[in-house]
Amino acid sequence: MRDDLPEMKSTLYTLSAESGRLLLSPHGTMLRAREFLEAAEFLRLRSDRFSPVGGFLACRAVELSLKAFLRAREPEVALLHTHDLTRLLIEATTRGFDRLVSLSAPERSLLISVSKDYSRHRWAYYDISWSFVDGVMPDPIALGTVTRRIVEALEAVCLNLTLGNGDPLTLPKES
Repeated sequence: MRDDLPEMKSTLYTLSAESGRLLLSPHGTMLRAREFLEAAEFLRLRSDRFSPVGGFLACRAVELSLKAFLRAREPEVALLHTHDLTRLLIEATTRGFDRLVSLSAPERSLLISVSKDYSRHRWAYYDISWSFVDGVMPDPIALGTVTRRIVEALEAVCLNLTLGNGDPLTLPKES
């Protein structure tokens, strides 16, 4: 646990007595997403070329951010075991993601284009077919930029919802 966030320790985990499950809170998941983002950015700064490991870390940051958002908006969401960024993006969009993060068409296309390689772990392990035949090698700067935008936009939302400060996507009731 990070010592620089002592007041947040209670927001990292939630225990459901009914199910007997210990769940990582939306904010706890976002803290992990932030760490993956920082690691991806570190690798991206080392080279102008695409790094499969850096790409994997960036996509993991996107995955965890979307999962945290989905968990915050709908605690019993059933997509927590998928690595399919396209599916997660679609589900997040149906729950208001576009009101928080306005992705351009090229940014959406980028995430969709890397989803298959990422979800099949082709960047995490050396995959000769990916390397020489059919792998997608995205622009590392574009991937880093869209990843940072998603993480930063969803961080505050997940913290607010974890702390019970309300849902920023719920419109106030009209009197």
